[in-house]
Amino acid sequence: GVHTDNGILMVVVQDCANKTVLEIGADLSDKVARAREGKLTMDDISGGTVSLSNLSMTREDFFTSIVVGD
Repeated sequence: GVHTDNGILMVVVQDCANKTVLEIGADLSDKVARAREGKLTMDDISGGTVSLSNLSMTREDFFTSIVVGD
């Protein structure tokens, strides 16, 4: 998820199976920047199937994420 002034947005990287790690990273970086600027499209936030979270920078042992989808 991307923290924005309007809350956390879940961006979607489409077609990951056919992209290299570098392509996925570039796509994700672009969408994170556009999320923070308020310039996402519906395609940027629709159609996701997996959500990943990273707690390595926190001291949390457990958390529950809630993703509301369509």
